[in-house]
Amino acid sequence: MKQIIFLLVFIPIIGIAQIPNPDFEIWETQIKQIPNEWKTYGKTSKVEGYRSENAIKIERDKSKPNEPGAFVYGNPDNNFSGGIPCNSRPDSVVVFLKKNFVVGDTAWFIVMLKRNGTLISENNFQLFNSDTTKFIRHSFYISYSDTGRADSLIIGMTSTNPEENFSGSYVIVDSLHFIGDNNIIIPNSNFESWTTLTLENPKNWNTMGGSFTGGNYIPSVTKTNEKLNGNYAVKIQNTPLGNEFTQGFIMSGQQGNDGPLPGFAVQGRDTVLYASYKAFPKNGDKVSIGIFMFKNGQMVGSGLMTQSYTINHYSQTAIPINYFNNFQGIPDSASIYCAAFEPGDNAFGASVLYVDGFSFNKPTTGLQTESVSKKILTIFPNPSSSIINIEYLSIQNNPVELQLFNHQGQLVFKEKTMTTFDGINKYQIAINGLNNGIYTLKVISNNYFSSEKITIHK
Repeated sequence: MKQIIFLLVFIPIIGIAQIPNPDFEIWETQIKQIPNEWKTYGKTSKVEGYRSENAIKIERDKSKPNEPGAFVYGNPDNNFSGGIPCNSRPDSVVVFLKKNFVVGDTAWFIVMLKRNGTLISENNFQLFNSDTTKFIRHSFYISYSDTGRADSLIIGMTSTNPEENFSGSYVIVDSLHFIGDNNIIIPNSNFESWTTLTLENPKNWNTMGGSFTGGNYIPSVTKTNEKLNGNYAVKIQNTPLGNEFTQGFIMSGQQGNDGPLPGFAVQGRDTVLYASYKAFPKNGDKVSIGIFMFKNGQMVGSGLMTQSYTINHYSQTAIPINYFNNFQGIPDSASIYCAAFEPGDNAFGASVLYVDGFSFNKPTTGLQTESVSKKILTIFPNPSSSIINIEYLSIQNNPVELQLFNHQGQLVFKEKTMTTFDGINKYQIAINGLNNGIYTLKVISNNYFSSEKITIHK
C-alpha cells in the first residue's frame, strides 16, 4: 500500500463542503462470490475450470478503476506479510491460465518464500500474450538467495499491471500447484470452493474486503446499530488472516498508484474536520481518521487523527487541516479516510473503529469535543535545511522520546531524557548532517504517541 504524508497545523479560514453520506445512513447491497481462503481485489467471478467445475476470473472493477483484479494468500502491505505456513523449498510453480490483455498490458504472478520473516525467494513472473480459447499450462522456475527451506509462502496474481491504469484485461486461473516439494498445501488451490456473500457497503464510500477465518468470512466493514445519531453507523475492523490481520478501512475517494484520489467536491477552504467515533485498538494498533484536500487533482492539504487508547463511548474529535507549501488557494475536492490501523503500517490486531458523523468547521452540538491542542505535533520549518523546531502539547508530566527515521526505516536520531510539562513543550534538532529526503519523526510518551513526515532539502 502507498504511504501518505500527513501534516497537522491549524489555519483559521472557513469554507463550505458537502460530505457524501456523512452519517452512514445510506447503505447499498452487493452480491459477491468469493473463493474460500483467498483474499481478492477488483472484480472476481466463478467460471468453468480446467478439467474441473470451477476456476477464478479476475479483472479490474469498473466502479473502482484504480483497483486491479487480484487474489492473494498473504497481506499485500509494504512488506507482504503473513502467508501460508510451510516447511518447503519447491523447484517451480505451475498454473493453468486463460488470458486476455489489452495492448501494452501485463499481469503479475507473485511468489515469495520467507524464513523467519526474511525473504529467501522473491519472484514476480510477468504474464503477457492473450490465450482465450483454452487453458494453457505455465511453469515458472523459482530462484533462491540461499540454500535453506522456507517457513512461509505468499502467493498471488493480478489481472493487469497494478502500476498502470489499463482497462479491459482479464485472467482466468486454475490448478495452481508446486513441483519439487510436497510440503506446500495451498488452501483451495483449484478454486473449487466458493462462498456467495450478501455484503452491505456505505454509499459513496470505498471499502476494504474481509477475510476467511475457520471457514467463515468476516467483512472488514459492516453496518451497525451502535450509532450516535440516526439509525446506523459504520463498524471498521481488522480481520484475522492466518497469523496476520487484514487491514480494515473506508475511503470517500479511491486509492491511486501514487496516493489517494479526490472523492467529493468542496467549495471553500475548510480548516477542521469533525468526526464522531469509538475506538478499540488492539495489540499496538492505532486507529486513524484522515482528510485530504485537492486542487486540480493535486493534494494540497491534509489532516490526521490517530488514537491508541480505548474510547468506549462516542467522542468528537477535531482534526485540523494543514495546507502544504504555503498554498493559499481554494481546494476543489477532498477525500476522507477511516482505518482500524495506522496509515503506512501493518494491522497488528483485531482492532475496531466505529464512526458516525462528519462535518467541516462546525462541531456536532451536544457532544463533547476532544481538545485540538491535545493532538497537535507541530514541526517547522518543513521543509527544512538545517534546524527542525518541534512543539508538542502535553497534558501530563511524562518522559518523552524523540525518534527520527529515514525513508528506509533506519533510526538516525534519538533523544529520550526529556520530561514534559503541562502545555507547550519546545525542542530543536540540528539536521545539518542528514541527507535530503523524507523522514519520519516520532514523539513517544507514556500517555501519547504521534508521528509526522519531515522533508529535508538543502
